[in-house]
Amino acid sequence: MKRKASYRFKPFEGKTENGRHLRITLNMMESKAWSELSSYAIQAYLLLKIKFTGDNQDNLSLTYKEGLQVMTKARFTKAIDELIEYGFIVIVKHRPNTRECNVYGLSDMWQNYETPAFSVEKRPTYCKDRTKKKDTS
Repeated sequence: MKRKASYRFKPFEGKTENGRHLRITLNMMESKAWSELSSYAIQAYLLLKIKFTGDNQDNLSLTYKEGLQVMTKARFTKAIDELIEYGFIVIVKHRPNTRECNVYGLSDMWQNYETPAFSVEKRPTYCKDRTKKKDTS
């Protein structure tokens, strides 16, 4: 019985055969939640996935400085909010006034998008003086 040949990276996939890769499944890409993400949100998700090492699922950060390398501040903020809204990430630590970046976690809630089981907690919003929450009613 022949042993199954291992998958070898093709030249268009990278320079080294053992290079790191990001895992985005076809199941995820075909989901309703993924199809509604903007290109900026997808790019922000990929930036977060780059930092995922296999054991830090709930300890990922993405600073504005990193986000500003690929998009504007407003688009970066909207991209993060989209990822939260569609269930791809959750906020683990929200640090609005400490000059420290937020900590995010990867979530599988996107699989329940548009079902009764779907539940996400949005990022709190603040007024200009950043002392109290806006009235969202």
